[in-house]
Amino acid sequence: FAVSIDTFEPRTIRAADAAGVDLLLSVNRQNIDLVPDLRCKVVVIPDFGEGLESLERNAAEVAATGVPYVLDPILDPLGFGFTAAVERYAETRRRHPEAEILMGVGNLTELTDVDSTGVNAVMAGVIEELHIDYVLTTEVISWAAGAVRELDLARKLMYCARENRVPPKSIDDRLVALKDVPFRRYTEDELRSMQAKVKDRNLRIFTGADRVYVFNRDLFLEGTDPREMFAALQVDDAGHAFYLGRELERAALAVKLGKKYVQESPLRWGYLDGDGDDG
Repeated sequence: FAVSIDTFEPRTIRAADAAGVDLLLSVNRQNIDLVPDLRCKVVVIPDFGEGLESLERNAAEVAATGVPYVLDPILDPLGFGFTAAVERYAETRRRHPEAEILMGVGNLTELTDVDSTGVNAVMAGVIEELHIDYVLTTEVISWAAGAVRELDLARKLMYCARENRVPPKSIDDRLVALKDVPFRRYTEDELRSMQAKVKDRNLRIFTGADRVYVFNRDLFLEGTDPREMFAALQVDDAGHAFYLGRELERAALAVKLGKKYVQESPLRWGYLDGDGDDG
């Protein structure tokens, strides 16, 4: 494993470098005077409140010391210059086609009230197009849980798509987690036709676009509230009640999220199921 440190405190930087740290994440005018004495690779960033030209100045000064470095133009949050930041990354790559570049996506995943999976997928596409070498992310806030694995899967997906010159679709669907991959739903007419052929009292459970269906030879029930549907079934046996309660709740959740439901089978949760090969 490589170890990095992110601080501007001189004593901490010197101690970390002496201990063998691999990467110092933030170097600009504030601490650039320490660079000539460092062994580790450093990440050069713009001066606070300044743009690409200050990054260029700092990079030139670090390059003159012979210390290896990575460029980080800084990805600003949405609403605070995000688009301009992406343009800075693109311009940095144009100016320095062979340079190592780092992008930190935590300013998006941590500072946006949205599930991190889609954000990470989109940013992995940008990272692949710009040939970004290093990616920094965090899992501090609750909705960013799993962000490291998401980015790992996303970078592989985007690399495969670019190498094969195809959209990042129908390659690896594990990042489709909250919703679901395409599947077929039965219409109510189809389910009623199915019920007409049923000869026993075993309950079948299906889902449509906006409701749950339960039927056997004697009844055909539809609804959206699993509690109301359970009450309507008037089940007395405890074991059967447990089974139906579990299945109805699962079916209702599938309808709410637009997921595929198959009776007596778990819902699909993409990479969260943990049954894929991340290699």
